[in-house]
Amino acid sequence: MVDEIDLSILKILQKDTRISYREIAKEVGVSVGTVHNRIKKMVENGVITDFIPVINPKMLGMDFTAVIMVKTPKPPEDLKEEYLKFKEIMQAYSITGVYDLVLIGRFKGREGLNNFINKILNLGLASETTTSVVLSILKEDFRLPIPEEEQT
Repeated sequence: MVDEIDLSILKILQKDTRISYREIAKEVGVSVGTVHNRIKKMVENGVITDFIPVINPKMLGMDFTAVIMVKTPKPPEDLKEEYLKFKEIMQAYSITGVYDLVLIGRFKGREGLNNFINKILNLGLASETTTSVVLSILKEDFRLPIPEEEQT
């Protein structure tokens, strides 16, 4: 579990993961050692899972986004390792309803998307797909809404 100090640190890190521990300590009002230990503990406990840059996909030619609904021939959990191999899939969720999975991916154009869909069908990872192409991105933010500290 995290406390108010951890939440403060997380809010700062979500704004800028490049910020120094010294700057975090000053903003939160704790020592640099406390910040270091708290972040280390949150990593060890799985609260923080990674420190990654957010890259503009257009700059890498991957500006074609698609949402792919997939019916699988086996339970989705049995195919998890296979789907993890596809680097163009940014998010994959096992869902309820008619489909088994929803995949959100970034592709190098329509051809990249078509190649991916053909690949999962040919490999037997999907028995049916329905794809929606994203026309425009209205919001895309992977930062979690961290609750405000309670006032006493």
